[in-house]
Amino acid sequence: MLTAAPRSWIIFFTLGRVSNLPTIWTNVLAASLFTVVMLEQQAPVLNLALLSRWGLILIGISLMYLGGMFLNDAFDAKWDKAHQVVRPITQEWISQETVYIVSYCLLFSGILLLTLTGWQYLDTLDGLNAGVFLFLLILFYNLFHKTWGYARLLMGGCRAGVYLTAGLLMGGISKGLIWVSLCLGMYIIGITLLAQFEHQSGEGPHRYNLLCIVLLLLLSPCYLLFFIPLNPIFYLLLSGFVFILLRQIAPLIRHFFSHKTLFIRPSNIGALLATIPLFDALVLASVQQFGACVVCLCVYVCLPKLQQWISPT
Repeated sequence: MLTAAPRSWIIFFTLGRVSNLPTIWTNVLAASLFTVVMLEQQAPVLNLALLSRWGLILIGISLMYLGGMFLNDAFDAKWDKAHQVVRPITQEWISQETVYIVSYCLLFSGILLLTLTGWQYLDTLDGLNAGVFLFLLILFYNLFHKTWGYARLLMGGCRAGVYLTAGLLMGGISKGLIWVSLCLGMYIIGITLLAQFEHQSGEGPHRYNLLCIVLLLLLSPCYLLFFIPLNPIFYLLLSGFVFILLRQIAPLIRHFFSHKTLFIRPSNIGALLATIPLFDALVLASVQQFGACVVCLCVYVCLPKLQQWISPT
C-alpha cells in the first residue's frame, strides 16, 4: 500500500539510514586517535592541522557511507517490492534512477575528498587508493549480498576499511590497527549474519553451526585482549560491553533452543548496531583517550532514540 511522500529530507535520511551514521563518526574518531598514539607513542597534540585532517577524513568516509546506503536501496528495489514495501523507492517517493545518481555522486565525492586529504597531508595518493578500495567493497557488497552468501564478508570489510582508511590518512597503519580492524569486521559480519533472518527463518540442518559462528563473531571485541594495550578502564568497558551484548542476544538464544529456529526482529539488529560505539570506546580506552571514550558512550546512549526516528536497517 502506497503512502503519501514525506518531506524530501526525511526521504534522504531514510535512504541514508542516518541513524547509523554516528557509528561511522566514532569509528573514524577511534581509528584516528589510536593511530596517532600508536605511531607517535604519546598522546596526540590537538591542533588545527590535526583537527582539519580528521574532519576531512570524517566527511569523506561519511559521504561514502551515505552513498553505499543509497546504492543498497537502488540495487534492492525489486526485492524490496516483494519483501520490504516500506522503503522509499517501493513507496514511489523517489525514483530508482534518482537514487542511483545520488548514490554515485556521494560515493565519488567521498573518494575525491579522501584523495585531496592524502595529497594535502601526506603528499601521496593513499587517499585515492583507500577510497577506491572502499568503493569496490561497497559496490560488490550491494551487487551480490542477496545472491552470494559470502558477501557478508564484504560488509565486514567495509567497516574494517573505515578503520584502515582513517588510520592510513592519519599517518599510517600499525599492526595494532590491523588487528582492531579485523575484530570490528568480524563483529559486523556476525550482525550481518543475524540480519538475514529478518525475512527468513533460521531452520535447517546447519542452524546449530550457524549459531556458534554468530556467537564467536559477536564476541570478537573480547579478542582485542590479545592485540592492544590494556588498562583497568579497558577491562571495565569490556565487562560492560559483554554484559550488554549477552543481554541482547540471550532472548534470541532462548528462542532458538525452545523453537529450534532463529527469529530476528529489525529491533534486534538495530540494538546490535548501536553497540558499535562501545567497540570504539574499547579501542580508545586501550590508548588512554578517555575523553573520546566518553564521547563514544554518549553516542551509544543516543543511538536508540535516533533509531526510533529513522530505521537503521
